[in-house]
Amino acid sequence: MNNNKLWPPVLLLLCSCFLIFSGLFLIYDRMKNISGLCIGIGGSLFSFAVIWFLQYFLYKKNPGIKKQKEIEQKDERNILITEKAKAKAFQALIVLLICVSFLTILLKASLWVTLGTVCIYLTGIVFQMVYTAKYGKEI
Repeated sequence: MNNNKLWPPVLLLLCSCFLIFSGLFLIYDRMKNISGLCIGIGGSLFSFAVIWFLQYFLYKKNPGIKKQKEIEQKDERNILITEKAKAKAFQALIVLLICVSFLTILLKASLWVTLGTVCIYLTGIVFQMVYTAKYGKEI
């Protein structure tokens, strides 16, 4: 919320209302998949806009809270904790992807489903290797 601009959440709210309306009334009879997608995305954007409004008014009412939040976001200890949590979550996700890949084989799922889970796993490993090399050169 830099410079106390209120137009981005208003625009987001309008877009979300349009998506929900179009999903409920315009697209529903023709394509139910796209209708559900519009309603889901519109609902998510609506929630995001409402939270943005609430945060805007909270920060406007209590500027000290905004300043404290900015300090917490820039604090090195909090950044380190967040990065470590992301690393642990990635490790858990890799194990979960391996389990899902084997589960698709055991359930005799389509080949593209199994290959899709394996490709996601391999993509994660490639990203890890790229970032390890990148950060190894920086530090």
